[in-house]
Amino acid sequence: MTAQSLGRKPSSSTVDGVIRNAQIDIPALPEGPWDGKRYSYAPPLHLNIDPSVALHEEFEHDVDPVTYQVLRSRFWNLNLDHSDTVKRVSGSPLIVYMDDFNTSLLTECGDTIVCGPSIQYFTGHGDMAVKWTLENRSANPGIGEGDVFIQNDPYIATTHQMDVMIYQPVFHEGRLFSWIMNNAHVGDIGGVDAGSFCPGAPDMFHESTPVPPMLLVRSGVMQRDVAEMFVRKSRTPEMIALQLRSQIAGLRATRERFGQMLEEFGPLVVKGAMRRMIRDCSEAVGRRLDQVPDGEWRQAIYIGSAGPGDRDVHRLVTTLTKVGDRLTFSNQGTDPQYSAANGTLAGWRSGAVCAAATLLAYDQLYCPAGVADHLEFKPVPGTMNVAKYPGAVSPGTASIISVYLASQVISKMLLAGPPEVHDVSNAAGGVSLPGWWVAAGYDRNGKFVADLTGDSLCGAIGAFPWRDGVDTGGAWWWPRSKSGNAEEWETALPILYLYRQEQIDSGGPGRWRGGNGLEVAIVPHKTTDLSCLIISSDPAINTTPGLAGGMPGHSGNYKFARETDLRDRFAEGKMPGGPRELENLIGVIDRMSPKASEPVTPADVFCISYSAGGGFGDALERPPESVALDVAAHRITPRAARQHYGVVLADDGSADETASQEVRVALRAQRLADAIRPSGDRPEAVIDQSAIISVSSALGVGFVANDAVWVCTKCRHELASVKDNYKLGAAMLQDSPDLIDGLMYPRPGDFCDVKFVLRQFICPTCGVSLSIECCREDDPPAPEITLTSDGVRQLRARLGEAS
Repeated sequence: MTAQSLGRKPSSSTVDGVIRNAQIDIPALPEGPWDGKRYSYAPPLHLNIDPSVALHEEFEHDVDPVTYQVLRSRFWNLNLDHSDTVKRVSGSPLIVYMDDFNTSLLTECGDTIVCGPSIQYFTGHGDMAVKWTLENRSANPGIGEGDVFIQNDPYIATTHQMDVMIYQPVFHEGRLFSWIMNNAHVGDIGGVDAGSFCPGAPDMFHESTPVPPMLLVRSGVMQRDVAEMFVRKSRTPEMIALQLRSQIAGLRATRERFGQMLEEFGPLVVKGAMRRMIRDCSEAVGRRLDQVPDGEWRQAIYIGSAGPGDRDVHRLVTTLTKVGDRLTFSNQGTDPQYSAANGTLAGWRSGAVCAAATLLAYDQLYCPAGVADHLEFKPVPGTMNVAKYPGAVSPGTASIISVYLASQVISKMLLAGPPEVHDVSNAAGGVSLPGWWVAAGYDRNGKFVADLTGDSLCGAIGAFPWRDGVDTGGAWWWPRSKSGNAEEWETALPILYLYRQEQIDSGGPGRWRGGNGLEVAIVPHKTTDLSCLIISSDPAINTTPGLAGGMPGHSGNYKFARETDLRDRFAEGKMPGGPRELENLIGVIDRMSPKASEPVTPADVFCISYSAGGGFGDALERPPESVALDVAAHRITPRAARQHYGVVLADDGSADETASQEVRVALRAQRLADAIRPSGDRPEAVIDQSAIISVSSALGVGFVANDAVWVCTKCRHELASVKDNYKLGAAMLQDSPDLIDGLMYPRPGDFCDVKFVLRQFICPTCGVSLSIECCREDDPPAPEITLTSDGVRQLRARLGEAS
């Protein structure tokens, strides 16, 4: 019996720690088969495992509380030590400086009980790889003691081919007890572009060859033919060989410690603790979901420059449906797969798992199996985030954006809950746009290198419903991320930083401000053979949405200046400390295509900015004294203070309360004057405050007799029936993002022929910001929240309890 074989149960907890459902209703899926070949792999309800592999499934049901906590801590520390071993042996700057990998411990049938605190979008991959292996390798070549598997096939379970999974079964007395796994970005393993990110690939045949699970170590002996085959594809073979050995070393050390734990506590108690971790996590998630009304939440994000020469925009959608303690994710409405900007089912699903784990199970030590117990998926094949083979995926674009699609819909859902779940919501932030670039060439020692820098991890945390985001705070889904020191990257790559600093004014304005991102400028150093390849989509097609009426953050930018006289300025003792000083020295720096591949000479300058955080709520409601403190701390400029926040500063730098109030009144009036009024305004009904319950910052549900309506919580104006899209009752402003703020938002028209707009929905009475969309100009207002009749009843009951 596998961990899926009990099927779905009606209660909100697992049965003895066994997961209730397969998460994907395979018989209901279109087309197929979903076996990891043409269509991605989707684990079936009953895993088809060869009888030669016996599973260890017995466990102690009543592990005493002290022993349970000791083992829970031991599992966690096994993963930390596993991570440290990989880092100590690895020679890769991506592993050592960035933590671009993760480690995990899984049950006998592949349910992940604990993940390390490194890159989290791997959390929803590992179980799929193990389940595929159990189904497809248990008979031939078999699964035995001392075996180690390797795989990097995105259509089975990973983000892109450079993320290589290495994993080992753990046997006890002849039966398969558990699995140990790590997944790491290994660097260049082939493909048409150095670094193996291939943004121009029309299909996977132009990328590195994906390898389905195969034996790298058999009965404790390294298979030289397999290892040499894998390394042979690389432009940096010595680095790949060392990286594989570091991953094997991590498995070996963890396997030894796990064996000691089995001897100390006994297999039944260890397995009982593993089962209970899943159960406890599932129950914690269920309790939080029970506090949120049933309904549907939706988020769409567009990407531009999805392929070379592409001047269109492409929509990625995630819709979340909540019924009881079940969350169902659908990507219906996502555009067809295109060029190399795609992701697979594994990437889309993993984004949802890691977002749900962070927002719903933040106190459960990264136990994805307990989170996945509440998730179901309805993938639409042939789309950008659930591509069909041989759709190219190496840039990771759709997979990374899907992480934020998932976190946005879950955050919107949680806003409808009480404070204990509401306050966890978080706007988009760091690495919401995959804004990487590969430096490839020969360094001062004549060694060929092809690698990223960790600068993108200096992105920002988006705003919360109760506090600002975090400036250059990284990415929430990469919690132990380190960007690496500038000097470390200058050692690893033939580059020199001119500056590396927080980018003022880049965080999305809001009642709570999104964190500022990072900006850098680099030049080649001690090399005459260097190229840069940008792995991104168009930052002007914004991918960093705010929440609850907060403005988007800056999504990033790429600029290039060729054949400058900067070296002469160096000789004069002049060094730029920021972008303005750089432009004063060398002149205007032009935007680059996010698919550019350019040689970089010693006279060239390459400038990159990385995504900041989205804001939360209406910026005109931010306390003026907070804005003044932001200006004093150089987080925002006086220009932004007035333009976005309506705050005027006195000569001493404090907020001029009287002048600020006048400016804010004028800005709200201007909003209302410029906005497109809703067609067929509703009567000027004002709902009693005691009959309103908030479901967002300024959006609530009001109750009048037996009716429920969408209401502005600030002025209590009735917007629309709760059965309709509330945006149809709002006033709407829209303009090209660069016309709203040309410093924060690049011009979409530089690389896009579609009219792309930033659209703001406001209350038609008081002008408060309700929601922001970045979309095509001709898009209808997107439905953002739909409550079921049960959801409305749940809100009414909560309102009654509060009164």
